[in-house]
Amino acid sequence: TEAIHTGNVRDKLVVEEEVDDSCEKLADGKSIDRYQVEWSGQYIRYNEGLIDGDEGEYGDLRERKLFDRGEKLFIRDISYRPVAAYDDNQLFALNTLYSVTQLESSNYSLKFLLAIFNSEFVNRYFRQVYGGTHVSGDYLRFKPMFSYNIPVPNPNQDELLDDYVQE
Repeated sequence: TEAIHTGNVRDKLVVEEEVDDSCEKLADGKSIDRYQVEWSGQYIRYNEGLIDGDEGEYGDLRERKLFDRGEKLFIRDISYRPVAAYDDNQLFALNTLYSVTQLESSNYSLKFLLAIFNSEFVNRYFRQVYGGTHVSGDYLRFKPMFSYNIPVPNPNQDELLDDYVQE
């Protein structure tokens, strides 16, 4: 899922301190490293009424439920290698990140998907399959549509335990 697009009103929406009750803690691409996310120190004024379309202003705050979830993954949009972090602090995200939430139909936990996405295998897979999407400095774009095609192993819990149990 995509994140908040501030359009041409970024200065109105992204603030350094809580100015009213609409303010929510914000994360962006600089906020995450592999496995960890830190609050950027900024807030998003989550109020559609601040965007005046009649004055040519545009932006998209997305649906609140994308960010209010108990847990989600953030994936950096542009990076040298795949970078994902786990968030359970209901941070809101700018569109330099993608927000990934648990699907009810999925058998995979978000932490399992986090480990897969940050793995060396996925790094090499992305470079091989999507290397043509590079931007300057050999950085890659990590679009959600690419992430859907990552081969994810289907672990059998009994096999995983057997591999690590010492007799």
